[in-house]
Amino acid sequence: MIDGLCVLKIHFWILAFNADDFVGNIFNLNIFFTLLVSLFGAWSFKERQWWLFVLCFLLLSFVNFDYAVTGLVLMLIFYLCRNKPWLGAVLYTLYYLPALNGNMDDPLALKLGEQAIGFEIFALLALPFIYLHTKTNLHISKWFFYAYYPMHLFLIFLIKNWEDFNLNILVREYAVQDLLAMLEIWNEVVEEGIAFPQEQPLDEQRGAQFFAAQSHSAVAEEQESGQLLGLYILHPNNEGRCGHICNASYAVSAASRGLHIGEKLVLDCLEQARLLGFGVLQFNAVVATNLHARHLYERLGFVQLGTIPAGFRMKDGHFEDICPYYHTL
Repeated sequence: MIDGLCVLKIHFWILAFNADDFVGNIFNLNIFFTLLVSLFGAWSFKERQWWLFVLCFLLLSFVNFDYAVTGLVLMLIFYLCRNKPWLGAVLYTLYYLPALNGNMDDPLALKLGEQAIGFEIFALLALPFIYLHTKTNLHISKWFFYAYYPMHLFLIFLIKNWEDFNLNILVREYAVQDLLAMLEIWNEVVEEGIAFPQEQPLDEQRGAQFFAAQSHSAVAEEQESGQLLGLYILHPNNEGRCGHICNASYAVSAASRGLHIGEKLVLDCLEQARLLGFGVLQFNAVVATNLHARHLYERLGFVQLGTIPAGFRMKDGHFEDICPYYHTL
């Protein structure tokens, strides 16, 4: 039963959280896979099959399971403290207390001044529902709970993408009046320091020269509001005998990510590159950790040329690999 639920519900999990890259996230294993491995882990602990317990622990630690090894830890707490609920509640609380000292770089953390609180702390809100007896004779079919998980994920998908369903996006050549909005989007990506090689933001004068110097600069505009959500630049990657190879860069505002703006920009860029007479579109430095971009490029037919170790210096100073890509036109 759990095996079937794992296979079925992973699709709903991807829809809810990574709908723009369904195939690329097929191995992000959801909570039911974690439950399955944790069950084996708890059984092996009970039966003292230590080799299997270690194997389950390593699987949850190093494979991309939802909740990772937390699933096994919590299952052991619930099992070992099944006759001492007060002890289970204490251990459960202690397990999540380190989240009070969260990471300021975590986008999901709750920021309170200079202090970050990890989102995991909200798991403590489930404590009363786990350990307090409801003393009710209400009977709810198990099938309701089997259906609840995929249905609530599908509802999340609809809520997250409701705006996308109603967006009317036009990708068009930029105009002078777009400059300030373009600079805001471009500089936002530069400041993030995880995708663009540039380290200095553009001011208005240099930005005007920069975008005007491209073979083609374009923006993604939401037509009803006139808001710019993203942009791209297109230019030769080389000259002379290699002048038929072009290069491009894409930027989407942080507030507009997840709305498939990047895909619209890349598709328009490919068409404009053909119209300008280029034969190949090449990306020189796609950061290996930029998985959403890489999955998008691969889905649209780009081919990875290899990997350059430690080719990109991240904002915090450590180095990541870069992956060149190309697409024939």
